[in-house]
Amino acid sequence: MGNYDNRRSTKTVTIANGATVSSSVILGQASVVGIRTPAAFTSGDVSFQNCHNIADNSTEPATGEFFDVYKQDGTTLAGKITSAAQGKEYVIEGLAELSSLSRFRLKVAAQGAARTVTIILRELS
Repeated sequence: MGNYDNRRSTKTVTIANGATVSSSVILGQASVVGIRTPAAFTSGDVSFQNCHNIADNSTEPATGEFFDVYKQDGTTLAGKITSAAQGKEYVIEGLAELSSLSRFRLKVAAQGAARTVTIILRELS
């Protein structure tokens, strides 16, 4: 097994002004290990959605829909971003389990402006 830092990569998603879901990213051969929010980010819950049905490498799936991701105990895989957590990088327990998902996006509180969030990945291969 190689060094974690050597296998770390990032992708970004965008949340439009007033939107409650982000654009999506294809995970490929990587697992999600964390997210980094911008300094200006509307506080609130953040949860995760996935979609397995993608036709190509386009921005969004051609067919299929996104579903909330749940933990084994039946609760939503989620965290809370407070004003103290804005502009920080952090891990939410259970994110690494998202490695088998085809597409990934965030579900958040409505944002007061367009926001870019960094998805932190660990390459599996």
